[in-house]
Amino acid sequence: MNFSTRNFWFAIAGFPYWVAILLVFSFVFFDRMGNAQQTQGQSVSASQAIPNAEARAAEKVMSILKSIDPYHPKAELSGEFAVFGSTTMNSLANQWVQGFNKFHVNANCELSTLKGEDALKHLVSQPSGVVLLSRPVKPEEFEWLKGQGLKDPMQFEVGREALAVFVHDSNPLSAVNAEQFMTVFTTDGGDAITWGALGLVDAWAAKPVHLISRGDKSNVQTFLRDNLLVGKTLRSGKTVHDSNADLLAAIAADPTAIGISCLRASMSQCKPLALTDGHTTIPCDDYSVLTGEYPLVRPIMLVIDAGQTGEQSQLAKEFVKFAICQEGQRKTILAGFFPIDVPLSRAQLKYLDE
Repeated sequence: MNFSTRNFWFAIAGFPYWVAILLVFSFVFFDRMGNAQQTQGQSVSASQAIPNAEARAAEKVMSILKSIDPYHPKAELSGEFAVFGSTTMNSLANQWVQGFNKFHVNANCELSTLKGEDALKHLVSQPSGVVLLSRPVKPEEFEWLKGQGLKDPMQFEVGREALAVFVHDSNPLSAVNAEQFMTVFTTDGGDAITWGALGLVDAWAAKPVHLISRGDKSNVQTFLRDNLLVGKTLRSGKTVHDSNADLLAAIAADPTAIGISCLRASMSQCKPLALTDGHTTIPCDDYSVLTGEYPLVRPIMLVIDAGQTGEQSQLAKEFVKFAICQEGQRKTILAGFFPIDVPLSRAQLKYLDE
């Protein structure tokens, strides 16, 4: 794996500061973005009010959101349709449904949660539905869906979620490179590794690395195995946990622990590591994710059978369009995810409009 070539899709706990800013300015920022506010005759910029990295992230997210096309349905739709899948996306899906109903007041959505593989199987029995998936659909899954009779299964990226490598706060390590990442998270590094293999010295050099991981069927592990570390054998964790919160709690309790979790699932006594690529250090922060510099990002997807026709299918496609457009992406941000970029948004909308 190479952080610079990114051979994977390069395509929640608490709000970061730039999301709080979006909430505060939710009714006015489209008109005021880029204009300094005047206070007692002096210009006050966002960077003077909040830390620079957070100010840049706030400016970047508002710039992206303003550039995404607004949602303009050609007609008001009515009827029933189903949305089902990832628990990670359930809260966001609820917000999408509420926003969608402002444009289509007589559209009724049945929302339910299912694990990724089960959600795709459910699409076979309910082909006019919408699948929530917090990872890309695998090629073999597309082939299976087609083999089960779906006409044109398609996935659409509707947001992004950053992953981070976490260690205990007391750990002196601040960053990892691609080789060190492989050493820790795959069996390429041998049976047992110490912190010396990651560049630590003195008393830390001989201390064992305790890998803390999620379960094999978790979306995080699935993404690592099928998209980031393709062809590699993942190292087994010293302990395995069902949730990001439990994983981070285990790291907080063990100074020699390391693990991967969603960036937003941060916890006291744990810190995320930066990534290094040669002489370049890529910070693990919102701005680096928003600019596309930070590579440990997985897409969140909506999956439909684009070949279906009829009222329910039309509602499903329109729901995807809403999620991709400005109003939907605004809710994506407020739910704690990152927005997609403008070219991708427009390309997907163009396909849905054809």
